[in-house]
Amino acid sequence: MKAIVIVADGLRPSDIGPYGNEWLPTPNLDRLASQSIVFDQHFADRPTPFTFRARLEFSASEHTYAIALPPGVKCVHYEDLLPPWDPPHTLLEASFEDWEFDDEPTPWLDPQPGWLDPNDALAFDRLRRTHAAAVRQFDDWLGDFVERDADELLIFTSARGQHLGEHGIVGEFRPWLHEELVHLPLMVRLPGCEQAGRRIAHLTHTVDIVATIYEYCGIPKPADWHGHSLLPHCRGGGAIRPYVVMGHSLNGTAEFALQTPEVKVILPTKLLEDDPPRQPMFFIKPDDRWDVNDLRQQNLDYAEQLERMLLDFVAASKRPGPLVTPPLPEPEFNHADRETR
Repeated sequence: MKAIVIVADGLRPSDIGPYGNEWLPTPNLDRLASQSIVFDQHFADRPTPFTFRARLEFSASEHTYAIALPPGVKCVHYEDLLPPWDPPHTLLEASFEDWEFDDEPTPWLDPQPGWLDPNDALAFDRLRRTHAAAVRQFDDWLGDFVERDADELLIFTSARGQHLGEHGIVGEFRPWLHEELVHLPLMVRLPGCEQAGRRIAHLTHTVDIVATIYEYCGIPKPADWHGHSLLPHCRGGGAIRPYVVMGHSLNGTAEFALQTPEVKVILPTKLLEDDPPRQPMFFIKPDDRWDVNDLRQQNLDYAEQLERMLLDFVAASKRPGPLVTPPLPEPEFNHADRETR
């Protein structure tokens, strides 16, 4: 075996210790992080519900490549982090042991996609604690892989996060490209745990993972494929992405997003008449981690420039041939409201 890719569908960085979660024990993920290079700013390009194998169908232009995994590379897809959840009773008990409400601590094992009032603290906490038990179940399952021979390449990631009440929705309900859906964990354990402990702050994308596998296996990538191998980053070099672009459509609605290290714009393109109003948004990063303080009006000129550039990128991605990415406009955003966040 040359390499193994583990995809925990529905896992968010905020769920686990290597990305700062201090209340949810994830000892195997912590151990894997100590053996790996950890990427802090990894994002989905299309956070769809398909398996990671299907995500290897990459479209950089009018051409779509169904990219087979090279011989000796195995992809393991873990789906039990998506509801309905069925963690062991012991893990559910541990998640609810410091329950603070008068109501009986009842796990919410099968939340249906839909709206959730963000002010409903009881429902939000039930959802969060039940999901935490599922994360601990995954961490237990991961232990066998952490113990494997460290002489092979191991890549751990997720194809998408999930909405757990943040921004008022649960599950696969609307394609809202907020942090909880598109920011993903990514760890790369090189053979022999080379470069273990390194952290990478540069922006990376889902399409970069397949490019990494192909370079590792010595296979050239298609000429019009815009994924970049992460192996140079693992050793302190590599091309730096100035921005990442995300897109998603679901239940008759659609939107795109663009993120740089400093800002993020979300641009809805298809809306339903009976939905709450949803306008283009602008957030300052990394200050506004959870996309809660829309500063578009305070930065209207720059936001509109980014939105036009985002649409130019989408148009360019549909043209045949190598992808020519439009350049970012000169940054000019207003931090004056920082004290309000």
